[in-house]
Amino acid sequence: MLAFSNQILLLLLAVNAYLVGKPLLQLAEATTRFPRCIANASTLQECIGSAAAVHATESFGSSLFGTSTTPARQVGMRSEFIHRDKLSGSTATTFQRLQQAIRRSNSRALRIGSRARAFSTNSTAATSRLLYDFTTPLESDQFQPEYLMQLQLGTPVTTFHAIADTGSDLVWVQCLPCLQCYKTNDSIFDPSNSSSYSQISCSSQACQALGSNQLPACSNGSSCPYLYGFGDKSVTIGDLSNDTVTMNTTTGVSVSLPIAFGCGHNNSGISFSNDSGGIVGLGRGPLSLISQLSSVLVQEQFSYCMVAFEVSIKTNSPVLFGSAAALSGLDILTTPILDGPIPSFYYVGITGIDVGGSPLQIPGSSFNSSSAGTIFDSGTSLTYLEANAYAIVKSTFASLISLPTVGGPESGPLLCYDTSSQPNFQPPSFTIHFLNGSSLSPPPANYFISVASSILCLAIGNVSNLQNGPSTPSILGNILQQNYHILYDLSASQISFQPATCDAL
Repeated sequence: MLAFSNQILLLLLAVNAYLVGKPLLQLAEATTRFPRCIANASTLQECIGSAAAVHATESFGSSLFGTSTTPARQVGMRSEFIHRDKLSGSTATTFQRLQQAIRRSNSRALRIGSRARAFSTNSTAATSRLLYDFTTPLESDQFQPEYLMQLQLGTPVTTFHAIADTGSDLVWVQCLPCLQCYKTNDSIFDPSNSSSYSQISCSSQACQALGSNQLPACSNGSSCPYLYGFGDKSVTIGDLSNDTVTMNTTTGVSVSLPIAFGCGHNNSGISFSNDSGGIVGLGRGPLSLISQLSSVLVQEQFSYCMVAFEVSIKTNSPVLFGSAAALSGLDILTTPILDGPIPSFYYVGITGIDVGGSPLQIPGSSFNSSSAGTIFDSGTSLTYLEANAYAIVKSTFASLISLPTVGGPESGPLLCYDTSSQPNFQPPSFTIHFLNGSSLSPPPANYFISVASSILCLAIGNVSNLQNGPSTPSILGNILQQNYHILYDLSASQISFQPATCDAL
């Protein structure tokens, strides 16, 4: 509790410094302020009010920076998702890695649920952007990202590994000088070393795009202070700034592009990985990487292709932007992106599920996007379904599989079977039907996983088992998506997918 109290103290001091118009780093004389708030973490939102809100819903023009004729516009750009186990040099077996991934997946789903609860309980126009429930108990060893991206920032470039997140909007990194920075093996950005760095003014279009992430002290002519909070009491506070991000085109040409990013001087909490220097937001908001790159891309779109989990320890997953992200050939399926309670997320409409070739009688309300809905998510490994849908899916698989059930990983509960009597066992088929008539029928490895020798588990969980409420969306996780090329087309507001051999893309 002491460590958390110190974190809250630093957070409140930073907010207070902005409120009185002081620079972020001149806080020494403010150490006795806000004693009432520090006493109890549950009063955090009361202390900082609307400044704790995250993820603006406003939009602005097509670009922060106008148009560009860089090579990226013609050929698109390429990056990679790097699995955390590869980056950290993990020596765990595939079974051990899967069990660890399940624990992290449960924690991320819990955080998504925390975020959804905050939206559902603050639904009025004045408070709809109050994001996170700061009272949710979480364990730090479970909060590590699945995938990271290499980010090259500044002139000359500083290279980071930042958490890749389709559920976040802001691109931010840790910056010197630090009021409080979490421990990391990665770089910390020094703005004084970058000739292309500048702070963004409070009156700028980019600063206005922060919405309620912008701290109240922001006034015309001043810098643009921000605060982003996360569902586990993690925070980043700093200045919205300009610099260049260097990326490679698909022809191997390096291009430097202007970007608005968060230069975080106070970053703390268990959301952040020791192997990362920040977050690359790939969500739908105006400050996400893909939204900002729209000025230099023919199309506002990106795609990724997740390699199979067992090879992710040695092979990265390609991420493509602009024209390079487009799908081609046969078997392309498309479904619209829907608006949902959380503006950053990529919601889709599910119209039905089949198991073993037979449609299940799942109530339509299970996937209603106006209440909870269903999202595609890059950071959650398992797939999670609403309670009623999960119960029907689970019971149907159980009725079709005659193998003995066994206890799953300690991080369960999952439906698991002992396959030792049938080493070549093939599970029943599984199909998800989407709006527009598209259907995803993945191979068994995308919905049944081997967590130990002869132990096969359904890689689908009940989102309600994680103490989540009815506002938590169903989540289509990255194991379900592996070896599918997934296209997020923000211009057309649709998601497309196509079977692929991702490690050959």
